[in-house]
Amino acid sequence: MTTLGIQRTIDGVLTSADSATLTVTDETGQVIVSPVVVPPASTGVYSYDASYMAPGTYNAAWTFHVGTEFDQTLQRIFTIDPPTSVFRGVTMADIERGIARRVGPFWKYVVSAGDSTFVVINRLRTSIDIGDYEELYILRRGRMTDKSLITNFDDDDRIRLISAYTPQFGSLEPGRSWTVTPLENEEIEIHYLEPDQELREIARQGLSRCYFWDTGLVENLTTTTNREINISNAIPWITRDTQIHNVEWGQAGQMASRLGWWQPVQRGADVWLRVAGLPLGSLQISALRPHSTYVNGEMSFQGPDDDDDVLHVDLEYATRAGHIMAWAMVPDRLTPVAAEGLRLPMKMAADAFTQASYAYVKHHPELLQLTWNPAMMDLVQIGNAAEPNV
Repeated sequence: MTTLGIQRTIDGVLTSADSATLTVTDETGQVIVSPVVVPPASTGVYSYDASYMAPGTYNAAWTFHVGTEFDQTLQRIFTIDPPTSVFRGVTMADIERGIARRVGPFWKYVVSAGDSTFVVINRLRTSIDIGDYEELYILRRGRMTDKSLITNFDDDDRIRLISAYTPQFGSLEPGRSWTVTPLENEEIEIHYLEPDQELREIARQGLSRCYFWDTGLVENLTTTTNREINISNAIPWITRDTQIHNVEWGQAGQMASRLGWWQPVQRGADVWLRVAGLPLGSLQISALRPHSTYVNGEMSFQGPDDDDDVLHVDLEYATRAGHIMAWAMVPDRLTPVAAEGLRLPMKMAADAFTQASYAYVKHHPELLQLTWNPAMMDLVQIGNAAEPNV
């Protein structure tokens, strides 16, 4: 099912017409939805549920009839994208919330009621005269508790500083009014760090320090005199020579074999690989890859920049990385809460990240080759270390 909708306004005010019809054509002009009368769902708001429409570009023509006036027709061109694959992982919003819990006060609440100048949260209602919410940030991600998007959400309403808290009513007042009123059952978050300028960038930088083992290919080597190869041109996520762990060579349909000698060299932003000459074929390179380069299952040059971007990273790993990056980027914000014993100090945060890094970076299988000689069976040997005869 495909839902088509439109709003009719007169001088900025939602206004219904006497009647409205909808016609939909595809990019070839073929009629997909014959003229159909659409009643308003509410004042000035029209919505029509069409049957399944294949991916492509379409034109929706809405014709409004009002008394003896000329009909008003509005054309709206829209595109239906192919279905996207479902990727398992965590979202950028999940990572930001994990970091926020570590660096300072953080709460996730459900809106009970609201206006352009306040929001009511029932869980904040109390007869005790307390404060501690002023100068924190309200973050609206434009979602309801069922994860559905808020229609016509204004991105400018995303972040507000809290100017006042009234315990008796459980209400928070923003430092600047909202354009779109907070809705009942909308999810909101309260943050210590500025969500976009501080928290988002901290999370992005943390992901650039989180790695996983990946394999890249340098294909179609067309000369047997290869001596130096620009690896970064073929595998753009390899930007440092220390990322490379193993290099193998192979031809199509053959199992790759480990190269006997290779040496990575850093030249500016690119990594080059020195080899002793190669036959025709391809190189298979095992290297550490930053999670920031693999977003929504695709190569990313910019890294995640949306709440719903999916990362294939362990949430605890990304959270610990973000925590230590917060100490590096906004130490003035973390020092006071750590000094009061309310959050982990920098040393403990660094140790936690180092421990998480070892779990992923160091645990990579080596290609071991052991020679078995039956003539030496009289030796008591475990692995590569000889044990004395008992």
